[in-house]
Amino acid sequence: MSEGSREGSGRWLRTAEELGLLQEFNGRAIAEAGQDGYVHPGDIVHRMFNGCRQYDVSRLFHIWEDGAGIAAWVMLQPGHDSFDLQIRPDKRGGKLELGLLAWAEAALLDLLAEIDKPITSMEMEVFTDDMPRVAAAAASGWQDSHDRSYLVERSTANPPPGALPEGYTMRTARHDEADEIGALHAAAFGSRWNPGEYGALMGTFGYRAELEWLVVAPDGSLAGFTETWHDPISGRGLFEPVGVHPDHRGRGVGRALMAMGLAHMAEAGLHTGTVCFEGHNAASRALYLGSGFKIAHEMAGYAKPAPPRRPVPVRID
Repeated sequence: MSEGSREGSGRWLRTAEELGLLQEFNGRAIAEAGQDGYVHPGDIVHRMFNGCRQYDVSRLFHIWEDGAGIAAWVMLQPGHDSFDLQIRPDKRGGKLELGLLAWAEAALLDLLAEIDKPITSMEMEVFTDDMPRVAAAAASGWQDSHDRSYLVERSTANPPPGALPEGYTMRTARHDEADEIGALHAAAFGSRWNPGEYGALMGTFGYRAELEWLVVAPDGSLAGFTETWHDPISGRGLFEPVGVHPDHRGRGVGRALMAMGLAHMAEAGLHTGTVCFEGHNAASRALYLGSGFKIAHEMAGYAKPAPPRRPVPVRID
């Protein structure tokens, strides 16, 4: 490819439906090289329509293509002063990794300036055993902030016992209760979901109500939930997010959700279930390890001071 060509400089994603191309890309990358350094395909959609729901998809995703298809892509996450950079396994490392990292940094700064959002440092999550990214980060002035999170996994076979408390039931989500589900998410995480927002999310690309599991308390209120994501290419499922209302914690609701999700993944032909948690979250650690998950990957938070910069062209050969 020539410098400045359409493929060499990349393009912004045009529609939400094109997220399916990125999901296929990541599924194939994980099947080939393992999940080290790669976002689960379901988490691409989750990060867009949950964490970045106030932004247009065409402003956040940029892709680079070559003769073999998508070579790399980046998702800007202005709400977290962060980005995800995904590169095809055969393109990892060296000048390309450095160049794409520089592009992502500059594009994030450009977007934050456009929306007038102050920033002191950029953030990036790096798998500690992803040596191409660790090397590129060090060479580009990023520093390990010593925050840690973990990706845990287990076989979907023989899910652990997960009986619900007496009087509680479990079912999948319905579109007519979107505001109630949004309120449950808000209560579980201390976040904010305005009326109508979760209903809008349920209508976005990739959301499947039959993969969001809800626990209903004896009084009919919603007690807990998890969204599950299935990737048939890699054979891996993801729990993201998992939450229990504060009034119903400590009763086995979370463990019952994990057991049901694993069983459903197995029925769908997936061999592995995965979930992530932040290192300081003792409750999540206890839930997942107690459900038979084992730590597979450690992720480090990296930070870099944010000088004003502009996006730079990247060539993919």
